[in-house]
Amino acid sequence: MKGLARYSAPWDTLTSYYMHSEYDAVLNPQKVEKRAQELDAFRDTYNYNFMSENQLAKTMAATHNTNVNVQSKLLLDLFYKV
Repeated sequence: MKGLARYSAPWDTLTSYYMHSEYDAVLNPQKVEKRAQELDAFRDTYNYNFMSENQLAKTMAATHNTNVNVQSKLLLDLFYKV
């Protein structure tokens, strides 16, 4: 959890966190509750959002398949004058 606050939060980058909670839900439910509280505090402190694996996959696919073309007449005019 320290890595999330140290690396992801300052740079506002995507954060991937996966926990096999089905194992601990039976054997150690306090561990699941503690981790949920930590992630909730991280989300509140740094204004992050969490999503499911399917949502993340669809978001990444949309990002990789998006084409953005930015043009500035001022920059083009300056470029061709040089």
